[in-house]
Amino acid sequence: MIDTAPLIDTFAAAWGIAPGDALLRQAFTHRSAASEVLPSYERLEYLGDAVVRLWTAGKLFAGTPEDGAAKELNRREQVMVNRTSLAAAARRLGLTSMVIAGKSEIEDGRTSDDRIAEELFEAVAAVVYLKCGWDVLDVYLGSVLGGQLADVVAGDGLPDAKSDLQMRTQAKYRCLPEYRVISGSGDGRSAHFDVELLIQGCIVSRGAGHGRRAAEMAAAVMALADEDGWPAPAVEESDAAIR
Repeated sequence: MIDTAPLIDTFAAAWGIAPGDALLRQAFTHRSAASEVLPSYERLEYLGDAVVRLWTAGKLFAGTPEDGAAKELNRREQVMVNRTSLAAAARRLGLTSMVIAGKSEIEDGRTSDDRIAEELFEAVAAVVYLKCGWDVLDVYLGSVLGGQLADVVAGDGLPDAKSDLQMRTQAKYRCLPEYRVISGSGDGRSAHFDVELLIQGCIVSRGAGHGRRAAEMAAAVMALADEDGWPAPAVEESDAAIR
């Protein structure tokens, strides 16, 4: 097993945690190397997931307009807090080079997987919170997620909702979403449009904005945030015959 203790101690010193801290060492311990003396990071990962989500939610709540829809905040949180994003953050911090894992996991390269990187990030965030408090955690998370957060708050970190929705409906239904204007008046900044978004003829969301495109984009964002409300895919005749 590779001795990662020096790297962990260097990380600890950077954030005001005592060298050799047992809880921090646990945060880097994969289940394949866990023992009665040194448990795995799974319990810390649970807390870390909640801590990272609370930090993100607080920043989004404070950084977006007061009239912003809760579903839009949730969509932005999903862009921030997901396996790909957190795994990338763990690698930027060098956390994956400090993992304590079994020989086979290391030899097979599994310690660099996104899943393990995400788990490490959350477990370590939990320890920073427990050992150093919220203010230090704020600095810690801000140092690695702050750039992405600024983009997401500004809307730059979000994918084009209409394009995203189009790809999903094509894959799921083999058809495109339909936008239907309910009302529209004015031009320029005084323009206001309301649209309905339909999938397979069923209304799944509505949107409003200064212009038709803005209203359609708002409707697409709302539809993506509530995919459970989409209709069931229609059964094709050939499939029905087989059944």
